[in-house]
Amino acid sequence: IFGFLCFLGFCFYFYWAAFRLWKRSSADQWIMRTIALGSIGAQTLFHLGGLSEAVFVDRESNHMYIFICALTMSALLRLKKSNQPE
Repeated sequence: IFGFLCFLGFCFYFYWAAFRLWKRSSADQWIMRTIALGSIGAQTLFHLGGLSEAVFVDRESNHMYIFICALTMSALLRLKKSNQPE
């Protein structure tokens, strides 16, 4: 149960990060919005695909999911850094 709750927390955190990236980026930062919406879509498809198949056993799916999460976090951190006053 503890491992499942940690997994749900991990998944929820990256959904939330992608949503924050989409909400905080302005219309002229189209690449950030594209990353955010692509991340939300990819995570949704990954989890829906997991209902019919063990996607975390497949290494390609696992690596792509982690890559999408890392891309989301790097874009969010870059956006936060660019919005901070110097």
